[in-house]
Amino acid sequence: MPMTARPRTSWPTMLVGGALALLGAQLTPAQAQTAAVPAQQTVHLPPAPGTVVAVIGQGEAALRVTRADFDRAFRLAVAELLNRQGLPLRQELLASFAPSRGQFFEQFVREKQIEYLARQALPDFTWTGRPRIGPQSFTTSEAYLEYLRGAGYRDEADYHAEAERGALIAAYRQSLQERFAFSDAQIESYYRLNRKQFIQRDEACVRHILVPGQPQARDLRQLLIGGGDFALLARTQSRDPGSAAQGGDLGCVTPGQTVPAFDEVVFSAALGLPQLVRTDHGWHVVEVTERRSAGLLPLDQAAGQVRQTLAREAAARYLQTLIDRVPVQSYPERVS
Repeated sequence: MPMTARPRTSWPTMLVGGALALLGAQLTPAQAQTAAVPAQQTVHLPPAPGTVVAVIGQGEAALRVTRADFDRAFRLAVAELLNRQGLPLRQELLASFAPSRGQFFEQFVREKQIEYLARQALPDFTWTGRPRIGPQSFTTSEAYLEYLRGAGYRDEADYHAEAERGALIAAYRQSLQERFAFSDAQIESYYRLNRKQFIQRDEACVRHILVPGQPQARDLRQLLIGGGDFALLARTQSRDPGSAAQGGDLGCVTPGQTVPAFDEVVFSAALGLPQLVRTDHGWHVVEVTERRSAGLLPLDQAAGQVRQTLAREAAARYLQTLIDRVPVQSYPERVS
């Protein structure tokens, strides 16, 4: 991907965000592959997938977490880290991150505590939606399955289960935020004390489709000009796995945040008109969806953002107090 943008992050992604940072800082595949191996060592078989590695809560409602649950979460976290670097998950790459399993376990247990709280608070929760990306986003079923495997999912059922879990957590977090209300005076006070947060630079919101060659890029541009579905084409054609899953959406960027050729188009092209850009990554079909001018965002426009920030911060503090009260029995040695 040609830039560091601010993508619209899904709740499942946010849940593993801290763990991904931990994985990235702890180990890279190259480091793992060059680790020294003792000449002689005793071989210990790993615990069975059904082995309990943590018990969250008490009594019949307790959440019994198995090694298989941990392996799945670790696989998805590594897959997302690799996808952000433009790589699909492969077994050899997953194995190279094995030394990070112990540290990831701490984050994993915290996430399971949140899941436990969510299931207790919303026992009747049902998910009626579906993932944004499905078989309809791909030209063949094989391409869809390849996408799922590259993102760390075993199959479509696994994919749907994670989407449902993410929706539950999102609903629970939202329910916590809705407990808090703030007066206009509090909103204005926060705004005046944090004016620097509301000073905007020139900003452009953009999406792209990355392909290896100019002919394919030209064909895609013509399809889009003729009314083609940008998001669908990005999901099925783009070589950028990080943004392809989001329909090509790169979020919003500021001047100088992208490579020069990309930057020039983003801040000069007409809104909604696909353009071609060549970078070291390949050919990009770029569409600017929105631009915002630099300056201080007025209070009436910032008020909604301030309310969300205050509610999110209050809910996060409250959630931490709830997490601290959840009994946990954990066995980190069973995931090594």
